[in-house]
Amino acid sequence: MPNKYGGIFAPLLVLVNDHDLTPDHLVETFNETLSEEASKLLGKPRVKKKKWVTDEILALCVQRRSLKKRKKDPEGGKQYRETNLKVKRSINEAIEKWIEDQCEDIKNSLKHNNSKKAYKIVKDLTSTKQARLVHNNSRGATRLPTHRDPLQYLSRMNYN
Repeated sequence: MPNKYGGIFAPLLVLVNDHDLTPDHLVETFNETLSEEASKLLGKPRVKKKKWVTDEILALCVQRRSLKKRKKDPEGGKQYRETNLKVKRSINEAIEKWIEDQCEDIKNSLKHNNSKKAYKIVKDLTSTKQARLVHNNSRGATRLPTHRDPLQYLSRMNYN
């Protein structure tokens, strides 16, 4: 049976034959080699930042990104436009389907007298995220004041 991975673990075999190797160094080298080869085989992990993004949309985005380099020649430009339209259509369909699913969840929750779940879904759909407080490290400030006396805190921050 031929080796499926093409000898990617050959450096580890060399390390195993090295007699003055510590177990910690061997484990560290093994983990590094394994993670490097896994990232080569599997590619960069794509993060779904929106709840409605599907794996198909991510695959189309990768395809569109590869076609973007060839956008200047006529055939490449045509392929890029077609792929870009596919991405936009699939995004719109996914958003519409996701919103319909959310509406169906709200209806089912209200039907089964689960107003708490329905309220949570509506709140998640309609509310906007609040920005976090930004702290100023140049003045030695913390994220939130921990002092009991606000005047002392403000005088230390030179706001008076």
